[in-house]
This record gives sequence, C-alpha cells and structure tokens, in this order.
Amino acid sequence: MSSMHAKPVLVIVALLVLFSIIVIYWLAILGPSAALNNGPSLLNSKFHVGEIMVGNSTYYAYIADTTSLQQEGYMNETGIGDCGQTGRQCLGMLFVFGNDSAQCFWMKNTYFALKQSWISNGKVSYVYDAVPLSTNVICSNGSMVLETNASFDIRPGENLTFLAYSK
Repeated sequence: MSSMHAKPVLVIVALLVLFSIIVIYWLAILGPSAALNNGPSLLNSKFHVGEIMVGNSTYYAYIADTTSLQQEGYMNETGIGDCGQTGRQCLGMLFVFGNDSAQCFWMKNTYFALKQSWISNGKVSYVYDAVPLSTNVICSNGSMVLETNASFDIRPGENLTFLAYSK
C-alpha cells in the first residue's frame, strides 16, 4: 500500500478509536442510564396505579395487569416512579397474573436494583434481590409479583393484598 492511501486509513482508525474512548468515558462517568432518554418517565401514561397493603401498611404501586405491561415492567426506566397524580411515592410495581403458577423475571434493560417478591395465597412466598441488567431468569410460583426498591424490607410470610385501583 502506498503512503498516500495509508494516511486516510490511519485518520479513520484514529477517529474511531477517539470516538470509542469518548463513549466509554461518557458511560463510565454517567452510568448506563446516560444512554437513555432521561426525560419524564412514561410509566404514568402506561400503567394504572393501585393501592396495596403490605403487612399493616398501605402503599401505592403501578399495576401491571396485562401481558404487554407485564413484559415491559421497568425496562428502560431509571427509578421506581412517582405514581402520577397520587401525590405519594410509589412503592413499586405489582404484576397481577390472576392464577397461582410459575412466574419468571429477568432484569435485562432494567437500570436499577429491585427486590422481587412472589405472592401466593395472599402471602409473600419468595423474595429475590435482582441485579440491574442481569439476564438470569428467576422463577417462583405466585399469582402476583411485587417489584420494589432493593432496600424495601419485605419477607416471606408477610401478607400482601391488592386493595383497589386508585381513582
């Protein structure tokens, strides 16, 4: 190859390397959520909000009660959300399946840690601390699954009731 043809190739390679370094630095400093649209969450426009009772305390949660909402869940979100017009912070998202059977979850495209709690016959039957972006599939039996911030204190045996959709 002549030196005249080598210069444009070297310039292109140098630009690609520089671009890669900038992207890696950007993601290292700002984290994976920097690649997302960090505008207003779309959770409020997609999900209904409901009231749930965990133990003796009442909370608000997004309700995922259709297959499409259950498949989407917290994908591409960077936090739990604010439950729309309720004026209260959301506890998380309640997946309502209707029958007590194996329900499987993963954290692909979910950018924050969650605690996942399977509910069977009105009681928490299994709790799992889910890792962001993991493609490990975790399954347990339940008619509902509650996803909360990883720090929420919930344990097997606790009562959990879906009270009603919020007005």
